[in-house]
Order: sequence, then structure tokens, then C-alpha cells
Amino acid sequence: VADELFDPWELPFGDPRWDDFEPDPPKEYDGSIPPNLDSMPPGPLLGAQLSGIDIDSLRGSDRVEVLRAHQRMVSHHQAGMYRTMQAIAEALAEDRLTNDLLDASLATEAEVSAALMWGRQKTRNEVAETHEFHDRLPRVLEALEHGDVDLPRAKAILQGTAGLDREATTNAVDEVLKTAAEETVGQLRARLRGVVIEAHPDAAQKHLEDAVAERRVVLEATLDGSADLMGLDLPPERAVAIRRRIESIARRARADGDDRTADQVRADVFMDLLLGRTPGRTVPGGRTRTSSHAGSAIPSHAGTSHIEVRVDLTTLMELDERAAELPGFGPVIGEVARKAALGTDSRWSYTVTDPATGRPISTGVIRRRPTADQTRSVHARQPECVFPGCRMPSRDADLDHRKAWSEGGRTDERNLHPLCRYHHRIKSTAGWTYQEGPDGTVLWRSRFGRIYRKRPPP
Repeated sequence: VADELFDPWELPFGDPRWDDFEPDPPKEYDGSIPPNLDSMPPGPLLGAQLSGIDIDSLRGSDRVEVLRAHQRMVSHHQAGMYRTMQAIAEALAEDRLTNDLLDASLATEAEVSAALMWGRQKTRNEVAETHEFHDRLPRVLEALEHGDVDLPRAKAILQGTAGLDREATTNAVDEVLKTAAEETVGQLRARLRGVVIEAHPDAAQKHLEDAVAERRVVLEATLDGSADLMGLDLPPERAVAIRRRIESIARRARADGDDRTADQVRADVFMDLLLGRTPGRTVPGGRTRTSSHAGSAIPSHAGTSHIEVRVDLTTLMELDERAAELPGFGPVIGEVARKAALGTDSRWSYTVTDPATGRPISTGVIRRRPTADQTRSVHARQPECVFPGCRMPSRDADLDHRKAWSEGGRTDERNLHPLCRYHHRIKSTAGWTYQEGPDGTVLWRSRFGRIYRKRPPP
């Protein structure tokens, strides 16, 4: 038996024993919390168990299980509120004084608003969502009630399936609920968008065109006296290009010794570009030094952006309409990918993947001098920061030596992984460790000894 026990952190890559690894192995019950708390369904029994736990007496890992249990209970009660609002609406609809559907809806909103002291708009939104969950998304409401998803995830599915017919909605919900609990809301939205694009490219194209037709710039005053300037419903490939241009100029300024924060530099670059000024630098006293020519053009080298597009060659050639991806944004329709590809500069890199597994088997670059082979291969293998929930594109992240170079770690592809600066710091200072499995899944071990997964994007 001892020979079969293993620590996955010591396994070589590709070892078949990875397939048998349980990320959350059962632990011996020590009397602090119920041994099955993390798998206990929400309801009266779980509520009673939680009410009797002294959180201050627990070790760190047990506190995490209690947190997860409370989250399931919150989701359970939120589903209960939706079901109760639906029951109120049905009772009012049966009332002979409000047998008109419009009157019944208004009566429901009035009842809920008065009972919960909600404003008119919030009440209207919540009642409308109640009907949507009940009539169109019963499986999502059931998952919320069972604690399998929380309210932000449930609302993301509701919004992401708007406009689909009943069959398409059912198929999309069945697909995304499989792994919704393992994804952040942003990841869930992106995957749902990809599912909808794959299954209904024409509808996705129409939705995008309708949204972009409503593009606008909005100026709003804040409570602090500052202002928010927002461009809404922009074409995604142009929005990503704008963001990358701003980021490129801001990084150059920071590397050149600018003493503003990164966010301040990005905001100042944004304003300078729109005002036709050359982005400047902070000078002593906090003033900004800009070009003496207020209307001068931005130098051609100051912020040339490189947009990464991940797309099937057949989609690029307009032979099909599979979903593509703009890293840092998420899935887009094929037409957006083609526009982005046509608008990029002459640096083209490619990744050949195994159609059976989706794993990269070859990478290369067309025109211009390529980046280092190792860096390109790591970016192809892991297109995002490998920390659970993070969507920072790998090209904007650090390359971390999983086993530190100072400790004998080699500078090779399997020891290099993309980590954004924030999560790189967590790995270096907070006692977290990780390992990559043969399918690209990265397992993280926290300081408490808990195991978390980061699956590679599909």
C-alpha cells in the first residue's frame, strides 16, 4: 500500500498516476467541523450545523470550508426569494381584481417594493428576473437553490442566453452548468459567449451588429466631483486595440521612471490621446510635462499595439464560423477575428494544435524576428495567467520558474508558467505552490494545504 501512496508534487509530467489524483483527499475528522460539511447540501440541516460552529476556534483550512458552506446557504436563500416572488405573482394573477396580466405584474412589483423597501427600478428588475428564471431557466434556478452556482453566475447565464429560443437556451445552459462552479463570473460569461457563437453564429452576428449600432460615449459626474468618460458598445477588436495602445504607451512611461501609478499613467495617456497631445510625464510638483505642440501627432513608435487573435485557420479563411478569441476579452464571432487579423501589424505567430486534444504541438512565427522559442511555446500552452480565476493574457504576464532557478530549477518550457504580477507575488511570498498536469490543468496548493484547479481555456 505504501508504494501506491504518492505526492503529486513529486510526480514527473505525464505520469499516469495523475489520473488517480484527488484534488481534495478526505481528511481524518478531528472534531472541529462535521467531516462532510463541504459536501452537505444547503438547507435546514446545514444551517443548523453552521449556527453551532465557533469560527474563531477553527484552523485556517476549516474556516475555508465554513465560508463555502455559507455561500451555498446564501445561494439557497436567494433562490427561495425568487420562488417566493413568483408565488406572490401567481397569487395576485389569480385574484379576480387583478386578473389582467399587466395589473398583476404591477401589483407584484408594488407588493415586493413595499415589503422589502426596494426602489422602483430594482423591484422591476428583480421581478422580471424572477419570471425569467421560472419560465425560461428553471435548471439555473434549481442549481442556485442547490448551491451549485451563486447569484452572480446565475444572472450571467440569464443575460448571456437572452434572445435565444427555448431549445438553444436549454442546450447552452446544459453546457455551461457542467463547470460553472469552477469558473469566475468573467470566465463563465466568456465561455457562454463562446457556446452561443458556436451554436448560433448568425444570431451572435446579429446581436453584435445591433449592439454596435448603439455605440456611444457617456459622460457622468461622480459623487466626488470627478468625471467618468465611457465608450459603450464598441466593436471588440477596436476596443482591445485601443486598450493595448494605451497600455503600451503607459508601460514605456513607467519603464522610463515615471512616478505616477500605473492607473494614473493609463488615464493620463487616454486623455492626452483624445486631446491630440503627445503623452507626457510627471515632473516635480505633480504637474505633467507634455509636448510643446498641443496638437502634435503621436510618434509612430509610441504605442504600436499588437493584437493577439486565437482563431481556427478555417474560420480565418471564411470556411466556417467557429468562435475565435481575443485574449483579455474573450470569445468573439469569426468576423471580428478576421477584422482584427487584417488590422494587426506584420507580426504573425501561429500555433498548431492537436484536433483531438486541443493541445499545442508546434508554434512558429511569420515575418519579423520571433520571440524566444521557449516564451512562445509557454504562451501557446498556457494563454492566460495560470492562477485560478485569472484571465490576464500570458503575453502580459511574467514567466515564473515553478521551481526557482536559485534552487536548481531549469529554464525550460515545463518549468516556466505565465503568472500576472499580482499572482506572481502571491506565489513568491504567500506560500502557494503549483503543478501542471499533462492535460494543461494547473493544481495549486494554498498555505492552508487546500487544492485549487485552473483548467486551460477550451
